[in-house]
Amino acid sequence: MLSIVIVGFLIGACTANFEKLLPDASICGYQNINELKQNYVSLYEFPWMVHVKLTYLDLEYEFAERCSGVLISERYVLTNAYCGSDAVKVILGEYQTNESRTCHGSICTEPKKEIKIEEFIRDGKRENGPYDFGLLRLQEKVTFSDFIKPICLNFNEKKLSKELIVSGWGASNSHGVVKKRMEYKVIPDEICYQEEQFLKNNVELANVSFICSISKNTNKESACGGDHGGPFMYKSDSNQWFAEGVIIEVMYDEDDTNHFNTCSKERPINGIRITDNVIEWILSSIRS
Repeated sequence: MLSIVIVGFLIGACTANFEKLLPDASICGYQNINELKQNYVSLYEFPWMVHVKLTYLDLEYEFAERCSGVLISERYVLTNAYCGSDAVKVILGEYQTNESRTCHGSICTEPKKEIKIEEFIRDGKRENGPYDFGLLRLQEKVTFSDFIKPICLNFNEKKLSKELIVSGWGASNSHGVVKKRMEYKVIPDEICYQEEQFLKNNVELANVSFICSISKNTNKESACGGDHGGPFMYKSDSNQWFAEGVIIEVMYDEDDTNHFNTCSKERPINGIRITDNVIEWILSSIRS
C-alpha cells in the first residue's frame, strides 16, 4: 500500500511540473473585449487561432491545403494529425490572410508572425488514420500580446458542451480570407456516421471521443475544408475560453463545377474531443 501511495505522489508531482509548461489560468483564454460590439469578427477575437501552413510558398493559391490550429502555450500548437504531419510553419496574430496588418478604424493588429516548425508529435499510431491529435513545437517561443494568446485546456473533464464555436480561414477561393466565427451545435454521432461510409469504423478504430456538429442558422459564414485542425471552443461563465476538441473533417457535397469548393453550412463538421487521456499525452509530450 505504501508503494502505491508513493507512486501516486510521484505521478502527481510530475504532472504538476508539466503543467508549469502551460500558461497560468490567469493568462489563457482571455481576449480583449473593447471591440466586440462591432458587426464583424473583432480584431481581438480568438488570438489563439493559428494558421498552419503546409508549404513555404506565400501565394494564396494553396488555400485548398491550408489548415488551422490553436496555441496552447508559448511553444506549442495543437492541431490534428493530418495537418501536423505536413506542417512547415505557422502564422500567429493573423486576421486576414493577404494582409500583414489589418485595421478597423483607429485599431490595428500587430504585424503577424511566422514561425517554422521544429518538431511534430503525434498522439497514437499512424494506423489510427486522420482521427488523431498532433502537437507542433515551434522553433522559438511566442511573446503573448492582445493578438497572440493561448487558449485554456480543461483539466477537469466535464460533460461535452452542447454549443461550440469554431473559427479559421477555410475558403473556396484564393482571395484574402478574414478570420471567421461560427456557432455549431452538437448532434448525435449517428448523423455524421450516416453521412460517410466507414466513418464509424474509423472512429472506433482510433478509439477517440467523437464530436458531430451542425451549423446554426444564424451563421453568415460556412465552414470549409481549410478550417480543419482548428478548435471546437466554448466560453465559460467567467468569459474564459477553452478548447473542447479539434476539427477533423468538414463534410461537403462534391461540386463538379468547382473542385476547390469544400465549404458547407448544411452538412456536419466532425472532430475529436480533448479528454483526460489527451491532456495527459500533451503534458507528457511538451518540454521547455
